[in-house]
Amino acid sequence: MPLPKIDFSAAQRLCTESELRLLQASAEERLSRLTLGELRRHITEARRLRDRWQEESTRQRRPIDPGSHRIDRVSPVRSRQKADLFAAAVSRFEAQLGKLGDPVARSE
Repeated sequence: MPLPKIDFSAAQRLCTESELRLLQASAEERLSRLTLGELRRHITEARRLRDRWQEESTRQRRPIDPGSHRIDRVSPVRSRQKADLFAAAVSRFEAQLGKLGDPVARSE
């Protein structure tokens, strides 16, 4: 099964330096060089960031107009894009861990 695609140019626009380094570690040419411990740490961090941005995308709200108390959902495009980037990274790291024969609890 092919690895999920990550748009690294979009990641550069959306992510902090540390987030970008984590995504870059999931690139095919870098995955094979990661140790078992590094893979596990990257999986933990990528899951944390995926969950953070998924949650953020569901609770973003703003007033419909400045004087109104009515709230409308904001289109959480950037947060959703970040969540998708980290979900792809989790899949990539887990696939590499599977290649090493180390079972990992699959993400929900």
